[in-house]
Amino acid sequence: MSSYFESWSTFNRNVLPRQLHANGAFDGDGYRFWKPQDLGGWAMACGPDQAVAPVFEKTNMGDAKYKLQVSFNKQDLPNHELNVLLPAVETTWPDNTTMTQVLVIVPGAPDDVKLRVGAHVDSVPASNRRSEH
Repeated sequence: MSSYFESWSTFNRNVLPRQLHANGAFDGDGYRFWKPQDLGGWAMACGPDQAVAPVFEKTNMGDAKYKLQVSFNKQDLPNHELNVLLPAVETTWPDNTTMTQVLVIVPGAPDDVKLRVGAHVDSVPASNRRSEH
């Protein structure tokens, strides 16, 4: 492995105590990884009145030449806040390379967010190797 990236999205557990993804409940905390396609392209932190969903590219095709791997992870901290972790793991990219990653955040009422997130999934491009300097 040549590099490892983590991108945290942190939400208030008191307001958003539950987590879901496109294929159902989102359980199992810590460094347990799910492939983006297994989550259907989004994960949602939600409460009875509010929800926030990070939407990401779901095909996880990766980069065959540079062996890019992207996975989704979560960490629930009951004594602090809810953390949703989106790590990108790359294995063979050369030094001084810029990675482009797009993450769409959809806020709103829980049922409204569930309806809207699906429309965003296919518009999010895959992470890629943007340029070498």
